[in-house]
Amino acid sequence: MKPAICQLCQSNCGGASVRAGGAGGYVEFADFSCLPDGMLGHPGGFEWFCSAHLSAAQALAYLPLDEALARLQAALADVRR
Repeated sequence: MKPAICQLCQSNCGGASVRAGGAGGYVEFADFSCLPDGMLGHPGGFEWFCSAHLSAAQALAYLPLDEALARLQAALADVRR
């Protein structure tokens, strides 16, 4: 598995804050694919988001990861303007 780093803002949400809850979570997107039995790593279409971006990512979970990230990044860019 990848570390708890938000795929949108790259904030590190790992350590004690994750164990305490509320630091974010993983989202399984439409293109999620399990790893083959016995293989270690991180499954495709399954990414971490910080608590600030988790609900927006969950709302786009019906999309493939790349498309959802593009929409999230565009929305974040609009907010920053």
